[in-house]
This record gives sequence, C-alpha cells and structure tokens, in this order.
Amino acid sequence: MTNGLSIPPLRASYMLQYRNGLIGKHFKSIQQLAIFHLDDSLCSPLERDLWKATGELGALLWYYEIENMPMYLKDLEILIGNVLDIWSLIDPQRVFVKPKLHILSHILEDVRHHGPPPLYSTEIFECFNAIFRMCSVLSNHQAPSRDIAWTCADLDRFKHEISGGWWKGQDGKFVQAGVRVRQYFNNTQVQRRLGFVSKASHVAGTMHCPAKMRKSAQTWASFRIQSSARGLSFADETRWYPCTYIISRQEDRCIIGSWVFVEHNSVTYIGRISYILTPADGQICAASVVLEEFILTNSRHPKFNMPEVLRREGTGVSHIVVKPEVAEVLFIVNVQHNCLDGQCAASGQHVRRQERQDTEITEPMWEHSDDNKFILNLHALHNAALTRRILPRYLTEPLPYLQDRISEHKDMAAKLRVIHDARRQKEADARKARQQKKKSTTAGAGAGKAAEEVQQGQPEQSASANTVEPLDHEQVVDGGAASGAVE
Repeated sequence: MTNGLSIPPLRASYMLQYRNGLIGKHFKSIQQLAIFHLDDSLCSPLERDLWKATGELGALLWYYEIENMPMYLKDLEILIGNVLDIWSLIDPQRVFVKPKLHILSHILEDVRHHGPPPLYSTEIFECFNAIFRMCSVLSNHQAPSRDIAWTCADLDRFKHEISGGWWKGQDGKFVQAGVRVRQYFNNTQVQRRLGFVSKASHVAGTMHCPAKMRKSAQTWASFRIQSSARGLSFADETRWYPCTYIISRQEDRCIIGSWVFVEHNSVTYIGRISYILTPADGQICAASVVLEEFILTNSRHPKFNMPEVLRREGTGVSHIVVKPEVAEVLFIVNVQHNCLDGQCAASGQHVRRQERQDTEITEPMWEHSDDNKFILNLHALHNAALTRRILPRYLTEPLPYLQDRISEHKDMAAKLRVIHDARRQKEADARKARQQKKKSTTAGAGAGKAAEEVQQGQPEQSASANTVEPLDHEQVVDGGAASGAVE
C-alpha cells in the first residue's frame, strides 16, 4: 500500500526482472516498504535489522525543516551509528571499501553547517542535466560552452520578463515587460514548465465532487454511521453527495481509504477515511469527513520498532465526523497492515490488467486475515517530520543498536586485523611465488638462449677455419711462386 508515500504503486515484477538496473526512485520506494515484506525465510535477523536501521535513517535524512537542531543531530548520530554497526557485524571490511558508508559519518557536520540534507542533495541537481544537454544539442556545436551559457541566460531572462520582473533600462530607470507579455504567464503549461504551482488549487479543506456523483444524493442513514460517533451529527434524512478527495492542512490529497491525523476539539486522532461528503442542493449543513477511529499503542512493535495502530476493542467500527472547512484534517500518513502477527498469505487471485483492460492471466494476491491490526510506517519519507512532531517522544526516539559500542568496535577491529594479516601473508606468498616463477622462467630462457648460441656458433667457427686455410695456402703458393721468380 503506497497511499501516503507520495509515490506511484510499486511494479514488483518490473523491479525483480530488472533488479540490476534500478535507479534512485526504486531504492527510495524499497527503503520505505521493504521491512514489511521481509521475514526469516528471506533474510537473517541481522540483515532484517539492517533494513530496519536503513529505513529509520532514511526517514530522518529527508527532513525539509529542522525545528530542534541539537535533538535532530543527536538522533541522526544514533541512527548513523546503528547502520554502520550492523554493517560491521555483517562484514567489518565493508565499511572501509564502501565510500557511501564512510560518507555517512560526515553528514552530521554537513547538517550543522548547511541545514537539512535534501537542500544540497545531488539528486536535485541531476534533473538539470537534460536541460543542460539540450542546450548543447540544439546549438551549432561551434562553441558549446558559449552556446550553453547564452541559452541558460536566455531562459532566465524569459522567466524574469513574463513573470513581471523589473530591470534597469538604458536611461537608468527600472522597467518591466508590457501587459501582453506578462499575460503570457497566465498559461498553465508555461507555469508548469517554469516550476510555478498555483496555491489556489491546493486550499486546505477543498473537496472534489465530480458531476457524475451529483446525479443522485444519499441520505445520512444510508452510510450507517453510529449515532454515538465523535464529532458532528446530522439527521438521518439529510441528503449528501459523496466526494473523491479532500485537501488536508498540509495540502495532501486524501482519498477514500487514506490514513490521516485529524484534530477535533483540541484532541488529535488517527483514522481511516470512510466517506467524504458534501451536502446536496438545498441542505443547510456543513460538509463532513467520516473516519474510522483507531488508537495508537503506547509501545513499539518488537519486530518493526514502530507504533501499532489498533481498532478499539469491543466497539466494532467507531467513527469520527470532522469539518473540512476548519482544516481539521491535518496530514496524510502511511499505515501498513500487520501481516507478521496476522500471518497473512498470498492465497487470493486477481486478474492482471494490461492497457486498461482485464486479461485472462491471474496473479496471486495477498489477503489480510483481519482489519484490526496495523503499523504506523515511520520509514515513510512524506510528512516524516510532522509525524514525529505529533507522536510522543518515547515512540520515535532512536535506540542504539549496540549498548557498548567501544568494546564491540575493539572486537571487530581485532577480528579485522587477523583477517587483514592473513590476507597480507597470502598476498606476500603469492607475490613471492610469482617472483620465483619469474626468476626460474628468466633463468631457463637464458640457458636456452646460451645453448642456442653455442649450437649456432660451431658451424660459424668451422666455416671461418675453412676460409682461413685456403688463404694461408694461397699465401704459401704465392710465396713459392715469388721465390721461384726471384730465383
């Protein structure tokens, strides 16, 4: 269930098929939901603890606003230590060879000097790569750097002009573009491309009721809401139109089935939206949001380390009726079913849809054993700071994974030294063996070359001897002839 995570539904088959080609958005989704799908049959308890620590750290890193910096840094230090400690227990050497794990230890100083990590995350600036590349592609490629600079400057100039910006003219006076030029910014497509989002469409308390749902009104009695429900109450004969979504105080789009925190009469509740109702024509009553009321436990779940969300015992379905006009719906959260304790299984079947049509292919579907036990997902990135602000401190305070970190680190270092010494000795032996092999190969090659030279040198010597002997003979003959001539 991805409602409340601000991400699209997961494509599990795609992620498994291309598991070696996942990108940031896939890892971000897995980080928020993986802990609810891991059990002892898939991974060891230590690996499960690593997923848990990674999810807790990820949620804290994606804070866009920090109210209490000392407390935030303290929590961040504990969570970073937990991730590194568990990695060290799994593989102590991994902390040294993985640069990303080493970088985690420097986040504290970055936050202390620069603020929340998302503000200077490299992922934000990677989105500009496509624009930067197209500035070069759409140029004449004669001077790419100059063309890119001019194109980016023109984009900023265009944005400044149509948005009503001012600049100093040649006469020293500030001027702006004409009315017709500024009206170009009224185009919603231009606003979207320039990153402008109109606040008018995200007013807190706004409800959306399509025209097809206004064809027939329903009575209050048809919704079967308890008369003892908290909040507002209406007569059974009042008529209502159902709506599709409502905008919360934090400008979240909350649909039917969304889990939200609401505030009614200065008391905060958590519930699941059952109905979003607006009065029919001619009815004198206020719009309402009906929720199923749940309670938060005062302790954390031992496996998930998150608060449990339970239905009230012995009361069946308990409702809360609140007013959207006063923004009593605070914000949306992500809640997952407690399948671990409920022992849920993939016993159902559903038809696969392709291109908006049902096919004859069936796929297994996960079926929940109950509708009473849930877990508040604290690994969710969306509204993470608001969730921790509204919950008691004892439900969200990070706990160290190792109680005596110094002694544990010394033991890990001792084991790692033994491993490194053995590895160094093995590398030294291998290096020595290679050197000896090289020497023997060199010596063998030298001996073979010398033998070859000896074999090649013998015919040369005999040939030279044969050559010298005739010369001596000729000298003797010539000498004799000469002596005869003298005589």
